[in-house]
Amino acid sequence: MRFDTLAWAKKLEKSGIPPQQAEAQVELIFRIIDDNICTKQDLRRMEVQLKELESKVDVKFKELESKVDVKFKELESKVDVKFKELESKVDVKFKELESKVDVKFKEVDVKFKELDLKVDVKFKELESKVDVKLKELDLKIEEIKKEIAQTKETLSDKISRWVFCTAAAQTAIILAVVKLIR
Repeated sequence: MRFDTLAWAKKLEKSGIPPQQAEAQVELIFRIIDDNICTKQDLRRMEVQLKELESKVDVKFKELESKVDVKFKELESKVDVKFKELESKVDVKFKELESKVDVKFKEVDVKFKELDLKVDVKFKELESKVDVKLKELDLKIEEIKKEIAQTKETLSDKISRWVFCTAAAQTAIILAVVKLIR
């Protein structure tokens, strides 16, 4: 919508306002309106920027999710290796014990119990470490999700306030202009 300053000034002159004063008022009102009106193009540009930001946040979240998946797979792989190593060690020990069973049955029994305890301790330690790491990763993921949600909410609030304030300012200007016309 274009503001016809000449037509406006002539209306003011017809209502009895001196030409110079009418021109000054029209120029002032035009500057206020022109500097403060939010156009559809401005809103479209803001919408595009918001979509770009949302897209970037989605990409970052997917990257993070991918990194977390990789870390889980690495951890799982390490756990598998440790279990295989432990299983291998246990197999070797059992074979050694079987060969000595006839000669030293009592020694084998004691070694078997020691080995069993070591395996249990190692397994519990490893299980505890895995649980701790998983809990840490869960906490990090939750923190990132909260940060993303807060960022989206903050942006949404700022845009809503900006649109509301702009609309209120435009309404005030229009009411002032209407009041001046009457």
